[in-house]
Amino acid sequence: MIVKKFEQITTSHPKDSSFGDNWSRPYEYATAIQEMEKLNPTTVHNACWGFEGCHILFKNELEKIYGTQNVLNSDMIESAVPNTQVWNAFNPPRPEWYDCFDVALCISTLEEVENFRGAWDIPGGKFQRQMWVLQRISQTVKPGGHIILTFDYPGLELTQFEAHFKEEFKYNKDIAVLSEGRHTFSCGLLILQK
Repeated sequence: MIVKKFEQITTSHPKDSSFGDNWSRPYEYATAIQEMEKLNPTTVHNACWGFEGCHILFKNELEKIYGTQNVLNSDMIESAVPNTQVWNAFNPPRPEWYDCFDVALCISTLEEVENFRGAWDIPGGKFQRQMWVLQRISQTVKPGGHIILTFDYPGLELTQFEAHFKEEFKYNKDIAVLSEGRHTFSCGLLILQK
């Protein structure tokens, strides 16, 4: 995987209101859709961890844009949302998912991996578990396809990601983390190509 883009994103995105003011940061979803428009994918894997609030709206928006038959929604926890598969990404993807999608989305998921079943079976620390899940998600993407990640800052182990990808990410390392309930007002966007 190679890094195609990294940036900090904030609440100033014009599509914010389309995802409401639910539990998560709506601008992450709007930014992901904007980035996907540039890539023009046909098939999309939305590998997420939750099914509340904005997550449901986002899933519906993806299906509206790309068609239900071209979007796989998978949650790392049990979900009652229609058209959503349960897949704990610590496990291998289903055989029919390998090299199948133009884009995989991972919206505010990697920073949560410590909370998933199987996390502590992976040796090492938080970074190793984040990379394990990222590698599993990348297996669902076609060669040349993309993975679009958003994540809490400082939720992802950025210095270790920089070392792994041999890339310096430009971001404000001194940013004040402002609480929005459990979340921060600042998050990152990372686009990788397989």
